Amino acid sequence: MPKHANFDESRLAEACTTALAQKRPNIANIAREFDVSRTTLSDRVKKAKAPTTPTESMKNALTSYQERALVAWIQQMCKDRQVGKMWAYRFMARIPAHLNLAPVKQKTKELRRIQAEDAGLLQHYDQIVANLSNQIEIPELQSDLRPYSFQTLSPPPTALSSSSVEITPPKSIEALLKNQTKITKYLDTFLPKMQRDITKIFDHQREKLEELHMTQDTIQRIRAAQEPLRRQYTKRQVKPLSQSGVLKASDANRSIRARKAKDMAAEERKLAKQFEKIYGYKPTQRPEEAIRKAAEAKEAATRQGELFFYDN
Repeated sequence: MPKHANFDESRLAEACTTALAQKRPNIANIAREFDVSRTTLSDRVKKAKAPTTPTESMKNALTSYQERALVAWIQQMCKDRQVGKMWAYRFMARIPAHLNLAPVKQKTKELRRIQAEDAGLLQHYDQIVANLSNQIEIPELQSDLRPYSFQTLSPPPTALSSSSVEITPPKSIEALLKNQTKITKYLDTFLPKMQRDITKIFDHQREKLEELHMTQDTIQRIRAAQEPLRRQYTKRQVKPLSQSGVLKASDANRSIRARKAKDMAAEERKLAKQFEKIYGYKPTQRPEEAIRKAAEAKEAATRQGELFFYDN
């Protein structure tokens, strides 16, 4: 997977061909011309070879229950089920740690240690020692090596411990996988049919727990989206939108009226400062009755053709 979503292999190939055709190519200018990464183009030119053919990798493959959980999640999407170009990158970022999609890191073992772990020879240890003792004389300290090497495993205790599955059931995928791994160690002692049944039960448990986690995640996102509607606003806070959460015409008109009132108040304060600067005192607020009488006197003077009128 490329590092960026706008990665185009065809443009990069054309840029690489153009750079190789020049004697001293300017990598930065060519990268800007073809809209590709400068570092990637520089590496391609230095190596002077085409990119390797992409092959399907199996180290990041999903298991059966993970595929079923992913299909169930896709089925819960909207009807068109269309995703954007960044969906794959966001999906990889949301993958939980228990899915183990990262590259597998395995510790190497020594060849001598692997060759020494032969359980078949240890099971017939007494018979091998008896056959060798008939041919050669083996000292007692060398023949009795069972206390120092091979010992039979003691049967597991029947009493339930404080961390048993029956007492504290797992609440997460990590805990479930840990408990299933403990139980899987003893599957070889069961019949084949019991092994298949237990494997089916494990897959069903993982699938259901995955669905439960997806449901809980959906509920949390719905509650987070509905949280602003439940919020209690105080007098100092901005008036909320309509209860449906959708902006309506009444909300827009209210915002316009509030903005006009603020602009008019700011304009009045500006004119008052200019008046005080010119005349040396603040303007007095005239009552509405005086303003009405002045307007009537102006109208009467206009009707009679007078140029001047008294403003009481």
